[in-house]
Amino acid sequence: MRLNAKLRGLILTAVGFSLPLSVSADEMDAQTLLSTMSMSMRSLNYEGTFVHIKNGHADLLHVLHASDENGQSERMRSLNGEAREVIRNNQIVTCIWPGSGDVIVNKSKSLSPLRPAKAALVSSAHYSVTHRGDDRVAGIKTDVVDVKPVDNLRYGYRFWVDQSTGMMLRSMVLDVNEQPVEELMFTAIEYLNSVDPERFKPDVDIDRSQQVQAASNGQDSIKAVVDKVRFQSLPAGFEERSESLRMMAVREDGPVSHVVVSDGISTISVYVEYVARAKHDPSALGSTSMGALNAFGLSLPKALVTAVGEAPRETVEVIARAARLTQ
Repeated sequence: MRLNAKLRGLILTAVGFSLPLSVSADEMDAQTLLSTMSMSMRSLNYEGTFVHIKNGHADLLHVLHASDENGQSERMRSLNGEAREVIRNNQIVTCIWPGSGDVIVNKSKSLSPLRPAKAALVSSAHYSVTHRGDDRVAGIKTDVVDVKPVDNLRYGYRFWVDQSTGMMLRSMVLDVNEQPVEELMFTAIEYLNSVDPERFKPDVDIDRSQQVQAASNGQDSIKAVVDKVRFQSLPAGFEERSESLRMMAVREDGPVSHVVVSDGISTISVYVEYVARAKHDPSALGSTSMGALNAFGLSLPKALVTAVGEAPRETVEVIARAARLTQ
């Protein structure tokens, strides 16, 4: 890796505190690259074009990203298919369809395809991290980092990191056979000293547009934090992190339990709708996939359980089948 000495030293110091003493020099370099990449993706100002591939479909997108004392801002628009645009600013997400004039303003944080590796990868016992070698992306020299799971319960990852800035220029989510299930790659990128805030303002008049949804996906009414759901047995390393009871847009006849299960890297959301089996929609049962995201729906006598997350299909299914109602 060829990061400047000061940045390298700071990252090595920070990473070193979280690693076991047995980590090799090669592993340390790989861990440092991951930590640097995560920091750079949040702190750099950049503009570029990238390809996002999932389910055999390729989207070409333009992105503008800025970071300052007020936080991060991002503007992303499609360059193929239906015209659409997403602006993220201070956890407010604005989705725009210029053709129809539809606008969605959402208070919850929408998932961007350009997301850094989670910091927990640096010290997780469920993954090994290695420096694969050098490569080039968009004409820029990169270091390649492999993140391999120690079992078949999790996806693997491969990252291409700009040797000069630490920016992620390419990434893959890999299945158990190390085949890509989702891929992202920059075709061009420019690093900017600063970005005019005006560039993040929508081109449409939000007040006069047809807002098909506002607020936060109907999930802003949290009724209680309860313990209505437990798990008989979870995959190794996974544990329940939180549980809440919410009113959600998908159900108008009662609250839905939302349980978060995670191993620190992969996060699975388990939704439990308290509806009698006779009212369950058959199309919601079984497995569905969209790129690296998998879902599994399970019918219980008094509830419909749906697990969704970026993990192998088998893992998501096991977590869904482990759910038990306590009340």
